[in-house]
Amino acid sequence: MAQSDSAKTHQSGIDDQAGQEIDLGTTDTTLEVVNPTPGSTVPAMDNGIVLKLSDEKISFLLTSDISADAEHDLITQRADVNCTVLKVAHHGSNDSKYRPLFLAVADPKLAVIFSGGGQYLRAPGRGYATAAGGCRGGE
Repeated sequence: MAQSDSAKTHQSGIDDQAGQEIDLGTTDTTLEVVNPTPGSTVPAMDNGIVLKLSDEKISFLLTSDISADAEHDLITQRADVNCTVLKVAHHGSNDSKYRPLFLAVADPKLAVIFSGGGQYLRAPGRGYATAAGGCRGGE
């Protein structure tokens, strides 16, 4: 299969554009590339690969380290971000007015935030502590 310059394959075998489905060898589980979206206007640093892993009962949205502006771009591009479990991007920082909108569209039942000590980002933001019934660790 020939690929255009805009859809080069990474070593992982994942194209760098939304819409690709990765064959997992099973009929009831899908892995789809959600980001970067074609026609995206976000800076290159926000073109991290976002994956959605789904089966009949549960779905996981793995958001890489994209910013809230990239999350807004996914919404305006009408990407399927609805999920059961959301790996919150950018350590859960409150860096944009678009975060609440993204959470509303994704509508996760559980939000997972990876953060470490020495919170230079002041993350996770308090808005995530109540979203999706979440809680903040280390408090």
